[in-house]
Amino acid sequence: MILQRTIIVCLSVFAVVTGSAVAVTQQEILKVLGDHGIPYDREMVEASAVKGVLNAVDEGAKIISSIESAATNKTLIKKEEWAEGICYLKLEGLRSGDGNLCIKYLKAWSAEGRAGLIMDIRGAGGADLESVDDMLGMFTATNTLLYTVRDGHGGIIETHRTGKEISIGKTPLMVLVDKGTRGASELLAGSLRGRHGVMLLGSRTRGDARLREKIPLKENEILYIATKWLVLVDDVEYDQVGIKPDIEVSEMAGKEHRQPVSVRKRIGKKISDKAKIDRKLMERVADDPVLARATDILLGLKALRGVK
Repeated sequence: MILQRTIIVCLSVFAVVTGSAVAVTQQEILKVLGDHGIPYDREMVEASAVKGVLNAVDEGAKIISSIESAATNKTLIKKEEWAEGICYLKLEGLRSGDGNLCIKYLKAWSAEGRAGLIMDIRGAGGADLESVDDMLGMFTATNTLLYTVRDGHGGIIETHRTGKEISIGKTPLMVLVDKGTRGASELLAGSLRGRHGVMLLGSRTRGDARLREKIPLKENEILYIATKWLVLVDDVEYDQVGIKPDIEVSEMAGKEHRQPVSVRKRIGKKISDKAKIDRKLMERVADDPVLARATDILLGLKALRGVK
């Protein structure tokens, strides 16, 4: 069995090797196996070869069933309002309509004069470019070039620009990212980086600037594979590289030395309502170094701006 698995792995490699000193074809290998009486499972070999080809072209490519293709995941957008005028928005991804919903929350909080906003897109994906375009309208002027969509030869297929400009005032925005930030969410992060009033925190994003489409195959099977590529303004490509945040913060930063938030009461002294509220804020971010850093920055900016 070990020999058989090894042979199958080797076949998948040989099937995608081209232009090298070793250009052995799958059929040549199968002939050698047959001539030497080495047993193998032809279906497993063929499946392994297909998987190897797809992985060599696009590691995100896969063959799915029509049932899987029809399944949709509802995006979860979670919002919270914290002490000190800080508001938190958590996105699981960007799908149709999500951009307008995010704008609604961020615009409302800004109009209320909140001290700062946090948008958490760690682990977020999605594929709705329209949501990205809409959200970037909060930070760029009308008709500003945002990014381009290109074919495999680098030719420009689409040019995306800001449509309607949406003002959210001067409220600072912290955008949290990590290696799980991908798809439309990664494009949003890359397009927001360097914008006035926006700061990216966390770790480098996934580095997948490819747009994939579903191509019908036989027997209700569908090939999901990259056919287009995203490129930021000034021809900045982040595929295989990722987006580097303005401030890099490890998910484990200081966790081993962090003490739990104290709940001790001073004898003879009543805890003020503000202290209770601030304690809740500390407890909310205590186990999340990236979120804690974003909160600290917003509190610092609040003090500098004199916001109450």
